[in-house]
Amino acid sequence: MNNPEDIADILKDIKSRKINLCIDDFGTGYSSLSYLQNFPFDTIKVDKSFITDIEWDQKSVEIVRTIALMANSLDINLVAEGVETPGQLRQLQNLKYQTVQGYLLAKPMSVDAVEEYLQRQHHNCCSEAG
Repeated sequence: MNNPEDIADILKDIKSRKINLCIDDFGTGYSSLSYLQNFPFDTIKVDKSFITDIEWDQKSVEIVRTIALMANSLDINLVAEGVETPGQLRQLQNLKYQTVQGYLLAKPMSVDAVEEYLQRQHHNCCSEAG
């Protein structure tokens, strides 16, 4: 990131190819608010470290809420990583997060396991509907 202008040009070229860009582990390490200002990201994935304590820590709630407000105002998709409890999911739903990932929903899977999982979900959905 020593030359942000070159990085911005590269990312714009990638975007011109209809490829979406995502910042993973947002809020930790090298992720920076300036990335949102200077680079054409489509999605930010909020790091699990912010999600872990949202059931009982008001500071965590406010950080996660602020990230959601910022992403919404910048028209950036939002994903909450590391959702492991129903309480975390409820809190994220209250904060208007529409996309989450974590062990509460499913453990990491191989491609074959994902295909099987999605087929089961589709079958269960269609069976209930009809």
